[in-house]
Amino acid sequence: MKQLLLTNWNFIRLVRLGLGIWMSAEGIGSSDVLLGFMGAFLLWLAVSNTGCCGTYACQAPDTKTTLPPTDDIHFEEVKSK
Repeated sequence: MKQLLLTNWNFIRLVRLGLGIWMSAEGIGSSDVLLGFMGAFLLWLAVSNTGCCGTYACQAPDTKTTLPPTDDIHFEEVKSK
């Protein structure tokens, strides 16, 4: 857990943390439950280093390692009558 909190801090993670703190404070100060929940959600995303899809869930697979090698493809020309 300590390693998760102290490593891999990038710009987007810092933005999530800042917005989460600001939205949570505004939600508490104005007694707005929805704003507080949204702030808590952003704080959770920043602390756990996940996105809306989870950790690397939206990443495209590496095609070089996942696809089997293909043979040469032969095409046949089709002419209309």
